[in-house]
Amino acid sequence: MRANEELKRIAENRPFIQYMEAGATFLREDDGKKTIIRELMNDGLHPNEAGLLAWGPLIVDEVVQLMSEALTEESDELNSLAWANASQLVALCRNDEAFW
Repeated sequence: MRANEELKRIAENRPFIQYMEAGATFLREDDGKKTIIRELMNDGLHPNEAGLLAWGPLIVDEVVQLMSEALTEESDELNSLAWANASQLVALCRNDEAFW
């Protein structure tokens, strides 16, 4: 079994683990065959700096989605405060190239 398939299976059985499919970010299609974009993963496995810059915004978007699902009760003061702080952090991350 491929590693990503196993990780996805593990996450499906654990409510506090989220699997995020990001493979398409690091792949290109050449003549119908998917190949790793070496400019994003020099060793073909680990993202380099450019790969992290490509991956980072996807992670932020995933976290925002998960938080919006989890923090549904706006009347709960703690949730509202947590959401406001998280929203500020996300805005900073999205707008600050130095963060990535």
